[in-house]
Amino acid sequence: MPNGFGYAKSKLLVFISVCVFACTSQAKNAYGKSAENTITYTTRSLASARTSVCGDNIVQFGEVCDDGNNLPNDGCSPQCFLEPGYMCYSSLRNLDAGTLGTMVAWESHDGVSTAQRTLSVLETAESCTSKNICQYQNKWQPELWLNVYGNQTSAVMLPPAGYYCSSFCEDTFTAPTGYEFKANCQPTAVNECLWGLAACDENAYCLQGAGGVGYSCRCDADFFVSGIGGTLCDRSGVELLVNVTGGLNGETVDRENIAIARQKIIVHLFDLGYIKKDKSDVDLVLEGALDYPLEIVESNIASVEFSGRALWRIVLRIPSQHVDTSLFAMGVFLKDYSAMAAVLPTAERYKLHSVMRCSNDGRRTCESNTDCLSNGICATQPDVTVRILSAGGSTASLVVDASGSSVISANYDVKYSAFKIRMRCVRVFVCS
Repeated sequence: MPNGFGYAKSKLLVFISVCVFACTSQAKNAYGKSAENTITYTTRSLASARTSVCGDNIVQFGEVCDDGNNLPNDGCSPQCFLEPGYMCYSSLRNLDAGTLGTMVAWESHDGVSTAQRTLSVLETAESCTSKNICQYQNKWQPELWLNVYGNQTSAVMLPPAGYYCSSFCEDTFTAPTGYEFKANCQPTAVNECLWGLAACDENAYCLQGAGGVGYSCRCDADFFVSGIGGTLCDRSGVELLVNVTGGLNGETVDRENIAIARQKIIVHLFDLGYIKKDKSDVDLVLEGALDYPLEIVESNIASVEFSGRALWRIVLRIPSQHVDTSLFAMGVFLKDYSAMAAVLPTAERYKLHSVMRCSNDGRRTCESNTDCLSNGICATQPDVTVRILSAGGSTASLVVDASGSSVISANYDVKYSAFKIRMRCVRVFVCS
């Protein structure tokens, strides 16, 4: 009896082991329903305990990643381990780049808003499939950026320090004002000028700020500033040249004093209505003179009245819509030496330079009445020149569209007997 039982048991085990790999119908023919139930139970046990298969795009026990293939150098090795330089999206390695980390998730404080949120470190070990395998570069060090974030840190909870995927930083981190996360976990300054994000007038230059942060606009020197910060640049305007002598204390002191004299002249032009107060202000007029700095015309004047002084030139350029053109053309103030000199009363610092001109022709200099035509009188006048210009001072505007670029203006330069052409280029082109 024992021997018979042992023999039958051996046969049954052999048959079952074969039937696991054979069809169910064979077992049913030999043993009926009970044998079929036994095989079904055995088959479920094998399925639940099957070994991991690297390359099936399913992360299983013993795998860190699975990208659906067994190829090397694609982020996930043929053994399903992350290769150097790669990690999982939404994971953090806070020790070093070569040590596997843990998964992270953004959590909103109120469950809705993304303005205030915290990056939480989960207890889940780092693992991912192909679409979440990405590269990392620099370590994110929030302590280095606290001053740059400034007041933003009250509204932005900075993520914990460590290594993240570069794409994760770019996609989810909030950059400080003027910066961006661009394929890196180190904020870089946004180049508004390069990417056309600056709000500059088409006739203004875009200048990148200090350290590459921010930008400023500046109207082209041939145009007239009508909007603060180079936001508006007009083609037409009035150019006023005023010659003023400095004191006797050298160029450095003179420059400071002449700057004060320039501001006094500007304020008086506003008071007399030459420049419209509802259109402009002193700062805007001074911005229009940025490309026309105070300069010495003559270092040592020989005339008795101004002997030993340097002659300085003040240039003011104001757009036509901001001035009363008729006053600049026919007004008395700019022709009356006494009235204009009264604006600059401190003679030891600065003194309005004078010139002898015919009363009926401001462009004609003279020494006596006989030098003037049509009974004009030779009189002392302020050394002032007024020019009303259009198209930025060029004889005619020229705007031509071309493939990838456009011509904004052209000025004829007498000195070189050639046109100076100003062009705007598309970023991929180089203009010269």
